[in-house]
Amino acid sequence: NLIHDNEDCDIFTEVNHGPYVIANNILLSPVAYHSCSPGGAYAHNLIMGGFNAAADGRETPYHKAHSTEVAGRRDCPLGDVRWYNNLLAGKCNLTAYDKAVLPVAAAGNVFTKGAQSSKFDEAALLKPDFDPGITLTQQADGWYLELNVDKAWAAEQKRRVVGTEMLGKAVIPDLPFENADGSPLKIDTDYFGKKRDTTNPFPGPFEVKESGKQKMKVWPLAPTRETK
Repeated sequence: NLIHDNEDCDIFTEVNHGPYVIANNILLSPVAYHSCSPGGAYAHNLIMGGFNAAADGRETPYHKAHSTEVAGRRDCPLGDVRWYNNLLAGKCNLTAYDKAVLPVAAAGNVFTKGAQSSKFDEAALLKPDFDPGITLTQQADGWYLELNVDKAWAAEQKRRVVGTEMLGKAVIPDLPFENADGSPLKIDTDYFGKKRDTTNPFPGPFEVKESGKQKMKVWPLAPTRETK
């Protein structure tokens, strides 16, 4: 998804328990995300806006796997999230998770100018002086993103392909992160549907090979997969 210019926020996950996945998104509004939901996985996103995460005492249903059948009810403690291989900039601040009471896992993330990591992201690449120069412009044929990256990020930190085995289980429903049909999840394509380097995928939504400013048409997308 390309999400931008929203007055409130780009994404709001309210009193969910997971498992849910937010991957390969471009989030560019002043506030990117509101969350009062454990059980989430965030992978290969580009996030520029602010980030708010908090617990919620309301008891809400969680469900059996791939079903609307209620398995129980629980409140929403802070935590039980996974942050892998994201590219973060601007006002994106994940320190709200420092007070989490459920586990937080983080690896492979790059924090550029303005962004701040949580205490759980011990292996983060911190690049406070690197300005990614993110701009989004509308032209006659669609929306174009300009983004400055450094291919050295791939060499500085080894990353794994994000998938079912890596993500484990959402705590409250005790369920794995899977595709809707129950098959194993594997985030091995990027925002454009391009195959990722499975030996060391590049952080963020794009599989990039060269350093410097990238200009790419991000909407509308040309078809990248066969449909039946």
